[in-house]
Amino acid sequence: MDTNTVLEKHDLKVGSRTTNGVRGIKGILGIVEEYGPEILDQSLAIAEAAWGRTPDTWHSVTIGGIAIVVSKHPDLVKPQELAQKLKRQGDPLSFKAKIQTIATNNNTRADGTKGRLKAAHLAVASAWNSSRRVNRIPVPNIFE
Repeated sequence: MDTNTVLEKHDLKVGSRTTNGVRGIKGILGIVEEYGPEILDQSLAIAEAAWGRTPDTWHSVTIGGIAIVVSKHPDLVKPQELAQKLKRQGDPLSFKAKIQTIATNNNTRADGTKGRLKAAHLAVASAWNSSRRVNRIPVPNIFE
């Protein structure tokens, strides 16, 4: 129920590949289960601020990476600043491709959803740390 309330707040529906469609509902439910509906709400707002309302904005793995960073570093991460840093990484499709490349170690290993989430965490954390000397956040070693 919490998930549906957050999705409705953002005028999003589950399952369709449209401007208002979220794919990967299992991942979205996982965010709410692990971090709470407020983190999903904040993550969706950050993604929209970064990339606008496109079908690729709402990819659950990308949203999951944002959720992990926001939930682990609430004292450091400023949502608007993170949105600007993500926007500088390119469009949401190229950011998703970057996550896939990290997850597969440049196509040298298989990945699963957990691997893609770790890669998304790394990609979002790296975006936050870009050109930053202070208030850096730790970048995870995803292959340990």
